[in-house]
Amino acid sequence: MEVSASMFYLLLVLTEPIHGYQIMKRVEEVSAGSVKMGAGTCYGLIARCQKEHLIKLSKDDGKKKTYLITELGQQLLDNEIASMKKQIDHAENYWGNKHD
Repeated sequence: MEVSASMFYLLLVLTEPIHGYQIMKRVEEVSAGSVKMGAGTCYGLIARCQKEHLIKLSKDDGKKKTYLITELGQQLLDNEIASMKKQIDHAENYWGNKHD
């Protein structure tokens, strides 16, 4: 599954239950401003991730819905982080060999 930057950060911030507006703000904070998620993107990703069982509804009090990452979502996030680390290792090895 292709994991966009927005999906990556959405899964990352849902390690604790939070609602949509908090998700948008937390993603911007955690990404140091490099990912700014609008409401359409956020709620579209929430719907997609729920459909794919990556996140679940944690609480619905009638005003706000809070969401939380599932075990499947955590596995996807862990795999994505491992893949990113491997890419960085490859780049550093290649770059270092080119400039030694």
